[in-house]
Amino acid sequence: MRDRKFPAHAILGRLIAYRPVDYAIMIGQTIIFYLVELVPGLAMKSIFDTLPGLTFVPPAVWAILGVFLATALLRWLTIPLWFWAQSRLNVNVGTLLRRNMLAHILAQPGARALPSSAGEAISRFRDDVTDSLFFLGLLPDLPTQVLTLATMVFVLARVNPILTLVAMIPILISVSAAQLSGRLIEYNKKLMQESIGMVTGSLGEIFGAVQAIKLGSAESNVATAFEKLGERRRKAFLRVTLLLQFLQSLSYNSSAFATAAVLLAAVVGDQLSSLSAGDLVLFITYFGAMNFLVGFFGELLNRYRQTIINLKRMTELMIGAEPASVARHFPIYLNKTSPDTDTPGFPTTLQQMEVSNIGWVFPGTEAGIRNCSFTVNSGQLTVITGRIGTGKTTLLRALLGLLPATGEVRWNGQVIQKRDKFFQPPHSAYVPQVPKLFSDTLRENILVGAPDALLKYATYAAVLDRDITGLDKGLETEVGVRGTKVSGGQLQRTAAARAFVRQVELVVVDDVSSALDLETETELWKRVFEQTERRTILAVSHRAPALERAAHIVVMKDGTILDQGTLSNLLQRCAEMREIYQP
Repeated sequence: MRDRKFPAHAILGRLIAYRPVDYAIMIGQTIIFYLVELVPGLAMKSIFDTLPGLTFVPPAVWAILGVFLATALLRWLTIPLWFWAQSRLNVNVGTLLRRNMLAHILAQPGARALPSSAGEAISRFRDDVTDSLFFLGLLPDLPTQVLTLATMVFVLARVNPILTLVAMIPILISVSAAQLSGRLIEYNKKLMQESIGMVTGSLGEIFGAVQAIKLGSAESNVATAFEKLGERRRKAFLRVTLLLQFLQSLSYNSSAFATAAVLLAAVVGDQLSSLSAGDLVLFITYFGAMNFLVGFFGELLNRYRQTIINLKRMTELMIGAEPASVARHFPIYLNKTSPDTDTPGFPTTLQQMEVSNIGWVFPGTEAGIRNCSFTVNSGQLTVITGRIGTGKTTLLRALLGLLPATGEVRWNGQVIQKRDKFFQPPHSAYVPQVPKLFSDTLRENILVGAPDALLKYATYAAVLDRDITGLDKGLETEVGVRGTKVSGGQLQRTAAARAFVRQVELVVVDDVSSALDLETETELWKRVFEQTERRTILAVSHRAPALERAAHIVVMKDGTILDQGTLSNLLQRCAEMREIYQP
């Protein structure tokens, strides 16, 4: 069922208001394009009513032909202007829609940033935006089509109202058929979009799990499953195409039915005697134009239903946001560099960071963290430790603003209002527990746009220098899809080097040594400890090399901070610490 509360009109209105000049140009050209449709029929009527019985072509006929040619020339000369304005509208509005969706997704907790698979999200960013822009470009046609069609009906009714009424019957039938099939089209198009998203998502998962598929000898099973998804997509696409083609055929052939109905009614009702040659030409000429208008009008109605589905799918990506926020206006910097978004006037150099009463409970569960407070001092290694599932990673993500947690964080005594915007270079860099690599070289995965002045230093600090010298192409080695060509330890250390290559005050690492052997781990924490001469390190770890070098340790249990202090003090008074520490 269609959701009548969905603000499709408001969203489209906001998008139009984002580029009003371009849209005004498109409206002006559309008015010229369609109203010119009135001229040929009137011109032909005047010529056919004037020529019979004359032995020469009077000047009035030449004038009519001149007007006809001038209007046709005006129509085609303005078409490039429409395409120019539409291209500007598509680029800017399309960028705005994708910007709003992406900004909202990036601001959400990673565990619930997307309502469906990444492939489905890509389909919405790509196909739904493109389809919506296509309808937006056609929207000026709708009122102009109605005006042109109404004018044609008025002109024909003045010539012969009975025949005009007869001619409108097939046209009204085709429009009614398009309206009555609206919900069926909407339902099938939604199924088609979902099947496209499933195919795209499945491709992404297959490419990212090539090793697992090969190790499990599951190639045939994966191919069979993918074939079923493809078949589902084919059937959904076929149903939609068949339905739309039937309605389009009905609409675009309505003029043929109208012509036949008029001729039949004229003969049966003895109306031919009241029609001049010009009148008959006018009817036939206008029927051709009305055929196009009605057919296109039905297509626009179908496109509008599809656009509602597209807009709904886009807003579903923005979990918790008002639907109209997908069209919220922001500046788009397509031809110039965007201004610096760093917090103005906020001190960069870290002296002390105070974490006070940070809390976050995952919706619908009791799991999370509560009232966590500790202090990180400049130039020190601070380690958060605890058993699996005690909330260490959740605490880091809440602190960094990746979760909408309660509590506050102070940087040199000043409260950070927007932690998700603040905790990024030059203030901090984050190495997650399961880092992501791009399908590119080691160099590009480390730099990700940063200058390479500290590249050598960063690879040394991450104990990646030894691996690089052993690779045939060194830093130019391709890591494969999502880093499938490197080991788990190399993946973690590449992500660590990515953080170290940036000149930040605070480096936050989450269990960065979990996939390392003892020797490499010991060397890593030795070099990380050397980092505290340059910057502050906040790390999650339960490994002895990290705990032994930490200036301050925070012990967590059941989502709360059980104790904190130095390793020696904690071993004396905290039984949990004695269970965790295994030298």
